[in-house]
Amino acid sequence: MWTNTCCSHPLHYPEEMETQDHIGVKRAISRKVDHELGIKGYKTDNMHFITRILYKSASDPIWGEHELDYVVIAKDNNDVKVDPNKNEVRAVEYMNKKNLRNFIDTAEEKNVLLTPWFKIIADNFLFKW
Repeated sequence: MWTNTCCSHPLHYPEEMETQDHIGVKRAISRKVDHELGIKGYKTDNMHFITRILYKSASDPIWGEHELDYVVIAKDNNDVKVDPNKNEVRAVEYMNKKNLRNFIDTAEEKNVLLTPWFKIIADNFLFKW
């Protein structure tokens, strides 16, 4: 399944619970991009909080998700070294907006699976930013 770059999953400790300017969520994202993608020391300055969404979706008859997700977009003009954690990430693909839109629009006909939350984010927020 293809999805967004990373999920924040803030932990319950002071640095990630701080709410002003969503800095706690941004710190969680910095931690998670290191854990999931091996991107070291990603700066919160590059992150732009968009919104948060509460969604519930069944993946199959047994498994599903019910989460509060923070939608944060990061843009960085520097080369970012990616070293994916094989327990978290199967593949990584860089795409510009045009290619990403085409990828999403043709996913179903190509039998490419997208996570439910990524569809929500893409349809409602990603291309408006």
